[in-house]
Amino acid sequence: MKMKKFFCGGANSFARSLFGVIVFLGVGGALGQTQVDVGGIMTANYVDGGDGNSPLQYNYGLPGFELIGDLFMNVRISDEASVLLELETWHGWEVRLYSGSFTYKVSGERLKIEAGKFAAPFGNFLPRRFAPQNFVYSYPLYYEQRTGLTTTRVPTTPEELLNIRGSGGYDNGIPLISRQAYLTGVQFFGKLGKWGYHFGLANGALSNPTNMNESKRPLLVGRLNVQPAIGLVIGVSAANGGYLKDASVKSQNATVKPDKQTQTLAGADLEYSRGYFVFWGESVWSRWQSPFIHEHLDARAFSAELRYKIRPRLFVAGRYGRTEFSKIADTQDVDADLERSEPWEYPVWRFESAVGYNLSRHTLVKAVWQINRTDVQNPRHRDPADNLLALQMTMFY
Repeated sequence: MKMKKFFCGGANSFARSLFGVIVFLGVGGALGQTQVDVGGIMTANYVDGGDGNSPLQYNYGLPGFELIGDLFMNVRISDEASVLLELETWHGWEVRLYSGSFTYKVSGERLKIEAGKFAAPFGNFLPRRFAPQNFVYSYPLYYEQRTGLTTTRVPTTPEELLNIRGSGGYDNGIPLISRQAYLTGVQFFGKLGKWGYHFGLANGALSNPTNMNESKRPLLVGRLNVQPAIGLVIGVSAANGGYLKDASVKSQNATVKPDKQTQTLAGADLEYSRGYFVFWGESVWSRWQSPFIHEHLDARAFSAELRYKIRPRLFVAGRYGRTEFSKIADTQDVDADLERSEPWEYPVWRFESAVGYNLSRHTLVKAVWQINRTDVQNPRHRDPADNLLALQMTMFY
């Protein structure tokens, strides 16, 4: 995404969310000339999904159009200091400030400090989550599949959790990693030769990032990557944080200590490009603790994605992902299958295929077909109808 440059000492408001930007630029203008890099993305989608009862169901199965606009502003105060802002429209023209952070170069590219709200440094997908770099439509499956776990209520028995499998926690379930994985905190990052690193301290957990901390347990997150050869990048990531809302859980059961119940994640990723071919792979392992379930609530997920340019403007792309869950005791045989041990959530896999064409350097159109399959082990239920068709046009500058 190309950034346009201009110099200014102030800015005009177009939404209440920009009030802080105006104040900052006004102060910058008073102190001296401020350089601002601006970039934007405008995306229009037509999406038609199935109406099956599924956490992956889109808009209750009702087809329709959506408009998403992103505005990026990088305010460079000096060679060492800068401020990054990202605003996005939500369901029309309601503007939300998704990220706003201050970065200071302590030692060039070797060590930087970023404070504020920023994208989680975990895996290799989040840096390319926007439509021009995401060559299919959705996020990887583990960002979107909601489990039966919630941040406000803890299951009191294994059977209680088993009974709500496939419900998405009745719309309040948490995924392995939240789609809105913007963390409020501080991180240290930089490059040392072929190696890159991130280490951060923030609020919440990757499954439940929060603006203000809702648990006594802060989030620790880190990533290490290396580029051993041209076109090849290998990375590992880890995170641990409190996912429960302290006040809500204690109001239901005063004996529970929410800060002792954490989510721990580990991940590995790979990116390889050669000529017209690009491949991205990522695997994630997650473990939640829950006070009344003695077994570990584990999840394992992976995503494999590729893009191939048939012509300079024409490409095809695909992504396959799967998520599986560990087993817990089922002493009551909740689904009458005579099994006394069951996965605590239904396994799911997804395949997305896409064809895209660059109308111009800054305009891209895509057609995407998404297949979702849930391994519903209860013989009384069936795999929900939650496949999806998406047509997308995006412009960026």
